[in-house]
Amino acid sequence: MQLAASRYVYPDVTVSCAERDWQEQEDTIQAPRLVIEVLSPSTEAYDRGKKSGVPFHRSVSIVKCDRTRK
Repeated sequence: MQLAASRYVYPDVTVSCAERDWQEQEDTIQAPRLVIEVLSPSTEAYDRGKKSGVPFHRSVSIVKCDRTRK
């Protein structure tokens, strides 16, 4: 997702319904409807901090797993 002219973030899952985000010449999402972040120990602070403060998200879901499935 493009935040500014030279600033991008890369969520784990992004959903957009905006036609402008589906044009073939575009390679960034500018109007996300839903953003999902899967937290890990190495990224949790950043995902909950700077990345979650993006003002144009309609919905942000944060997922934290305490254990992995075997």
